[in-house]
Amino acid sequence: MEQLRQLISLISTSLDRIEDVFCRHGLPVPTLETAYDPISPTEALRLLADPSISTAVLAIVAASAQLGATFRKPTSALLHGAGGFYVTASIRTVSHLNVADILKEAGPQGMHADELGAKCKTDGALLGKIPLQSHAQRRNWPPHIARILRLLATHHIFNEVAPDTFSNNRISSALCTGLPVQDLLSRREKAPGRPPVYEPTAFIEFFSDVNFKSAAYSPDTVISPECPGQLSFNRAYGTTDTFYAWLSRPENEHLRRRFDVGMRATEQTRVKDELFLGFPWGDLPAGSMLVDVGGGVGHVTLQIAKRYPALRVVVEDLEQAAEASTELWKTVLPTHIENNIMKFQVHDFFAPQPAIVSSSNAPVVVFVLRYILHNWDDHRAVTILKRLHAAAETRKAVVPNAITKLVIIEAVSAFATRTCAPSRPGVFADSGAATIAEARVLAPEPLLPNWGIASTEAYFVDMAMHHLVGARERPLQSYRDVMQQAGWKLKDVFHGGPPVSWELSHLVGEPM
Repeated sequence: MEQLRQLISLISTSLDRIEDVFCRHGLPVPTLETAYDPISPTEALRLLADPSISTAVLAIVAASAQLGATFRKPTSALLHGAGGFYVTASIRTVSHLNVADILKEAGPQGMHADELGAKCKTDGALLGKIPLQSHAQRRNWPPHIARILRLLATHHIFNEVAPDTFSNNRISSALCTGLPVQDLLSRREKAPGRPPVYEPTAFIEFFSDVNFKSAAYSPDTVISPECPGQLSFNRAYGTTDTFYAWLSRPENEHLRRRFDVGMRATEQTRVKDELFLGFPWGDLPAGSMLVDVGGGVGHVTLQIAKRYPALRVVVEDLEQAAEASTELWKTVLPTHIENNIMKFQVHDFFAPQPAIVSSSNAPVVVFVLRYILHNWDDHRAVTILKRLHAAAETRKAVVPNAITKLVIIEAVSAFATRTCAPSRPGVFADSGAATIAEARVLAPEPLLPNWGIASTEAYFVDMAMHHLVGARERPLQSYRDVMQQAGWKLKDVFHGGPPVSWELSHLVGEPM
């Protein structure tokens, strides 16, 4: 019983900590009944301002789940996990039908499922179109949308305020776009395939659609791999294309746009100024060059350049990103374009680095790779890093005392055990950080060291990378391995900011 009491104590002390912080700021603690407002002072405090709140929230979520897992009947727990796909499908359904926006206009009294179905332009009595023999049967048949919402309300997503009558709560209101319902419904009628305009819903719908369908084929792919190397995604969609090639097909334009919009939503989960909580960009000498490898429009190095304008920037990506990148920088930092401090370089990171980089006389060149390597298997990750190492070697031959650094910005996967790996000294549950800079903050015992269910998002992303592109979220030792194979030595690791469910780390390398 001692462990269980420790969990209860952890919940209690964490709650006290949260209450104390909110009281000191004169703000109410958010409740499940409170609508979610991402720009409110309450959310700013909870997510950004006070690291102790982040730690306390993780502790409460992890400890509560561990208590439930301890007492729940094992077969019931397994069924709950196996039936999770019903929740996934239900979330996608209500997001696509703009249910949260409709209920927002209805107010706290909610709306009956029949009226909701009519507003959604669905069959309010039965979305599934199952034939009923009589009007009496039809009247007594629970509306399908009600059953969907009841399942979600049981998972604390939406409230059932009266039989078959539902309202938003804190979690469901995060699906609200803020747009007028009539505009949303009209948009859906005119162009059913158009992606959501609201970033979080675009992300949720992509995750619960393409990722969901791909994951469903994971057992078939593992148990009977008809084609070696075939991914769950390929089997689910009957294609030999890579995920990104398939997404670029003309007939999948609406999926690609939804993906692009949704990816921007991941930035909303980030800790404030997370980019500046790791590698010391401000210590670089004036005139140093940041090379944003596969940087898209260069939004990462743009943030750095705004704070440290003496740094030169080269954004590298494929040609389709060139125009948007130049326009963005012209708008935000026009002097960088006018003075040639920023340059967009058309480049494929599997190819050798261009001369503008490999022959640069900048005092320091820093290759910045944010969310690049997690898209590729180890072989191709090593290839990317080898190209950068070759450029560093060329620079060293051309420029005396040239300094080149590598900064990989990604989520470092953590193990769910505190036990040292006996065959690999130094590899611990904190992913091997024992001998490198700052080890990440582990959860206190008796919690799992990786914060258990509170860190689920990181492992969802790991599965997504596996199913869609055959890649993964790597533990620290795996980063060390691919870097060494490419000629880089891992020198420092910075785990950005307070512990959150999915924090990014900065892995700093130098040529060996």
